[in-house]
Amino acid sequence: MKTPKEHLIKRQIEHIRLVQDSGIFLELNKDKLPFEIEDFEILNRALCHDLDKFKKGKTRDGYMALAEYHENRMNDIPNKVKPEDLEYGCEIHYKTQDHHMAYYFDKKVEPSNVAICEMCCDILACANRHNGNVDSAIEYFLKNFNDEFSKKNKEIFIKIFELLREKENEN
Repeated sequence: MKTPKEHLIKRQIEHIRLVQDSGIFLELNKDKLPFEIEDFEILNRALCHDLDKFKKGKTRDGYMALAEYHENRMNDIPNKVKPEDLEYGCEIHYKTQDHHMAYYFDKKVEPSNVAICEMCCDILACANRHNGNVDSAIEYFLKNFNDEFSKKNKEIFIKIFELLREKENEN
């Protein structure tokens, strides 16, 4: 059985690599995006994705608890992890990282185009972790992103997901 630290590292690095692969694909195909974006802007964001989860503090503590929770669940071990420990770390991450819509709800501003690209890469990476694909990522987006900005910009999100489908079809 892995320790929570080992599980966190494995789980997060796999996720980050998936985000990076999608970000690299978007960077190399940015001429197909529905907006203009500076060279290397998407790549830079993808390479730095989710690094806050490893910095000392409440976010890392929360994700360590989440890793322990998942490891216990996978090994049929009764969980002693408190739900509030899981929620707190995730909540901090969602509200401080601008590739999550929760970041914008408090600030009442709209995400940049590069943040939207990172959001799509992140959603797709999460879908892949659960054996999903672009279709399940789009389904998740349509079900969970009901704020005004997402509704207004739904076509942009869908176009990015459809571009990421090309990457999926290459594999």
